Amino acid sequence: MKSKNNSMEESKGQNNYTKSKNNSLEDSQQKNQKTPIFVNLVKMKDKNVTVVLTNGCVVYGRLVAYDESLNMTIEKASEWEYGKSVVCLGRCLSMICLGEKSVL
Repeated sequence: MKSKNNSMEESKGQNNYTKSKNNSLEDSQQKNQKTPIFVNLVKMKDKNVTVVLTNGCVVYGRLVAYDESLNMTIEKASEWEYGKSVVCLGRCLSMICLGEKSVL
């Protein structure tokens, strides 16, 4: 009888250990999740925006399209000689703001 009680107590202790281990894994996964920086691009669509890239280039134009990776197409871009639109890769974005650049 005592051996059954001891084994039940041991299994309860192991269950508590695995629960705490699972909780710590969930906590670390939540910490490692990336939070989106640019959330409200819906408000900026079809409006004039200024985009600053990580290499320091500044592009000003109308935001036409974007995707979940923050790749975006900008039409009538300033200082762009090769066509009507510019495609900016999401991994190269540093800042996005509405309107024309004033002090950047």
